[in-house]
Amino acid sequence: MKTVFILIIIAMLSVNSFARNYIWKDNVALWEDVVDNSPLKARGHSYLGTAYATEGLTDRSVEQFQTAISLEPDFAEAHYNLGIAFGVKGMLDKEIEHYQIAVSLKPDFVSANYNLAIAYNSKGLTDKAIRQYQKVIRLNPALVEAYYNLGIIYLENGFFNEAKREFENTLSLNPSHSQAWLFLNYINRLSQQL
Repeated sequence: MKTVFILIIIAMLSVNSFARNYIWKDNVALWEDVVDNSPLKARGHSYLGTAYATEGLTDRSVEQFQTAISLEPDFAEAHYNLGIAFGVKGMLDKEIEHYQIAVSLKPDFVSANYNLAIAYNSKGLTDKAIRQYQKVIRLNPALVEAYYNLGIIYLENGFFNEAKREFENTLSLNPSHSQAWLFLNYINRLSQQL
């Protein structure tokens, strides 16, 4: 009798283990299970949105981030991720809107500030992009690409001294940044011709 009872327990545990292994097989299955079990938790929806985004399921990720925000409107990371998803969909105004919300909720959120600068530049809002990159650099002075991107904006708008400074800043942090070297050499040759 004891042996039968032990075999039944082992069988039940095996079935539970198999079910758990199925759920943990990938991020989507894991976070779908979390959302199924806790549908009113914003973080679960946000992580499921990220899992969907990783799999290229952008529309589904948008739905999950929107659900997360409806459950927790001040969830800066969900706004940030929704901004990324809208960017993937080519919806630049919506992308900017959600980065702005993320930054207003969490002013020191470096990634949201950085992506907002990129989005402003993509929209042709040069002055806003410059100010945003300057803010990013204040928040994280070691973010090489912020200096580089700012240098590109200055270069494209004919502010060669400012561009030179930003490319030099880029190279002081990353001496092997080949594009910064290329543009710095271009500016130096240009200034010799003037």
